[in-house]
Amino acid sequence: PGNFTKKQSTSPEEIISNHCNFSSFPQAVFLLFRIATGEAWNTIMHEMRVQEPDCDEDEGDCGNEFAVVYIVSFIMLVYFIIMNIIMAVVLDEYSLAQKEYTRLMSKDMLACFQAAWTKYDLMASGFAPVEHVFDIMMEVPAPIGLTKQPWLSGMFLPIAAKLNLPVYK
Repeated sequence: PGNFTKKQSTSPEEIISNHCNFSSFPQAVFLLFRIATGEAWNTIMHEMRVQEPDCDEDEGDCGNEFAVVYIVSFIMLVYFIIMNIIMAVVLDEYSLAQKEYTRLMSKDMLACFQAAWTKYDLMASGFAPVEHVFDIMMEVPAPIGLTKQPWLSGMFLPIAAKLNLPVYK
């Protein structure tokens, strides 16, 4: 008993109707999609559990008590799959971002920046004289520093002045 294929809808509040049921594969897929999206899944579950005298066994519109197990396990499986897909996308994007960051800032580039900074921060105070910032940037390769092209000197100082960096003496 219980094939969940209600033939005629007797009430407008019923969800399982002659248009939305398990009588054919396309209708079943549509109903399962509605359940997976969370649209009134609990109402569908209760309609799938309908027993006599609220249904007619001869017409095949009675439900089954296993509907609860079926619907809850289906929802858990679908949500588990969706959660795993979302986690896979997030982890993949994190991995791509990490690779991009590693490509932009290698240990060699950081060591080159530290060596250039050390030349001008003789007291190891963590501060370099402002008049040597351009020289430091010219010694460090791109993308951290600037390429060794003399025409950048005229552009660098106005841009650096707009940054409003604190100057320590």
